[in-house]
Amino acid sequence: MKKLVALSFLSVIYDHQRTKRKLEFTPDHTNTIVTRTNLKLSEIKKDIPEHVFKSSVSKSMFYFVRDLIFLYAGYEYIYKSKLDERVKVPLFSLYMGTIGASFFMIAHDCGHGSFSKYKLLNFIIGLFSNTVFLVPYFPWRLAHKNHHIHIQDIEKDEVYYPKENENSMLFYPWFGWPMYLLTGRNSRGSDNTSFFDIKNPLLKDDKIKCLVSQLTVVGYLFTCLKKVSSKNLLCYALPSIVVHNAWLILITALHHNDESIVYLNGSDEVSHMCQSMDRTYGLLTTVIHNIGTHQVHHLNAQIPHYNLAEATYYFRKKYPEMVKRSTKNTVFEFIRLSIKRKKKNKFKNGRKYKVFSQYDAL
Repeated sequence: MKKLVALSFLSVIYDHQRTKRKLEFTPDHTNTIVTRTNLKLSEIKKDIPEHVFKSSVSKSMFYFVRDLIFLYAGYEYIYKSKLDERVKVPLFSLYMGTIGASFFMIAHDCGHGSFSKYKLLNFIIGLFSNTVFLVPYFPWRLAHKNHHIHIQDIEKDEVYYPKENENSMLFYPWFGWPMYLLTGRNSRGSDNTSFFDIKNPLLKDDKIKCLVSQLTVVGYLFTCLKKVSSKNLLCYALPSIVVHNAWLILITALHHNDESIVYLNGSDEVSHMCQSMDRTYGLLTTVIHNIGTHQVHHLNAQIPHYNLAEATYYFRKKYPEMVKRSTKNTVFEFIRLSIKRKKKNKFKNGRKYKVFSQYDAL
């Protein structure tokens, strides 16, 4: 098993070097505010090689199994180690929370159907990958679908839209994700209803799968509470989930907040879909499955994560004026944007904005 763990970590380094070469190409003219374009999605798709849109069950399962191996490694080589608990607890939490984020990205592929062409396989893998860190898979999938359809739409986007009397984003990593799941807070589509409530109007499209997802999380949580000691739950499991939650908020907030990103009302489809920012997470970029290549993901969510870097390369090369990319430290950027983010009304003199910025970029 040690050799398998070592090979898994080596594969991360290999993936990192392979994707880094593709993502190093950045056109000179980037981070321009784009509010309208005459492009169509079909045109952009033609400029990206056809093979990147195809998923491979063997590749997808490789990354899923690799994450399982990383999960095992955390238990075997950190939790069972003889390290002082003052070192072991934070190390275990940071490691397992990060691996939890990588599992979430596997579920993210499943939710978009880019894990495989088999719906049952996508459901099973997505259900497992989200349940491990207490996320109801199918309710989240439906909410995320709304986000993709209405990205940066000032009237319809699911979560990241201008709100009156909004709290600072600095609170989001610690409380934002569980509040979103448990109360629907900030979720426009869920009508402020829990993702664990089958009566949530957002879940009406497939109540059976939503119920299975909800019951699976509840059953898993009940089993953990019954079988795992209070000490392990409080010192190891809970901090790991907090780190996992913080990762999700940090990633999603940074992808949809920047001076060059605006909210639109009634603009063309491509302009809406380009309102996201590519970010880099160093070596962790490949650990969390290239989710930092977010622009091209919104342009076509059918691209599996292991092909996103290649698709991004061709997109940047062909459409330099539309590229949004940042290589700044993600934690510092999150803090900076949280402080700078403005509290504005989305109405002015009774009229809706056509273009809206929360950073006074316009």
